[in-house]
Amino acid sequence: MTTIYLDPNPTLTALGTRLYNYKGRKFQAVTAESVTCESHWDGGSRSRYIAVDVTTGQAKNFGQSGTMFDRNPVPVVELRPGLMVVEHAIVMGKDYGITLHLHPSDFPKFLPAAPGELPTDEKIVLCATRSYKSSYSGQSNYRFHEACSITGISRDRWETAKSDLIIKGLLNKAGALTNVGKNAIGWVDLYGLKSQC
Repeated sequence: MTTIYLDPNPTLTALGTRLYNYKGRKFQAVTAESVTCESHWDGGSRSRYIAVDVTTGQAKNFGQSGTMFDRNPVPVVELRPGLMVVEHAIVMGKDYGITLHLHPSDFPKFLPAAPGELPTDEKIVLCATRSYKSSYSGQSNYRFHEACSITGISRDRWETAKSDLIIKGLLNKAGALTNVGKNAIGWVDLYGLKSQC
């Protein structure tokens, strides 16, 4: 399963509003061959699912399923090109936004432009930004300190890479990851980057 983070655009915003009255900005897409649409509250968490035919715009809401009180079995949607399942998730009371479950052949249509191969220092900054809080236990710039202890990156290299990432749009001006930055770094970890230094 591949996941990408999507910037809100008029099409996504309209889809979220039409299906779930969703006004937020969190969108992502994942590849899938099928989606199990179990939907009920459990410990403050619930996902709701609606299948959408992209060509006709027709939508099918699956409603609640998966409890002993539900008469029908949990629906499983076999995805095909042009058919997606749109999920709205609440996890432990927090809105996790909209996830588009897409057939692998439809997935490339949603891919944002790739930033190209990044220098190792920029990967280190992105990875540390994704993995650590900016400050922790009274230590400011915690991300840099962890990255330095694992990879040996210097403060000058860190600041240069951070500035370059802001210019490229992979970090915002506050130093937080943008969706492009999240997609660019994926699940690489600092220990994997240590050997590239």
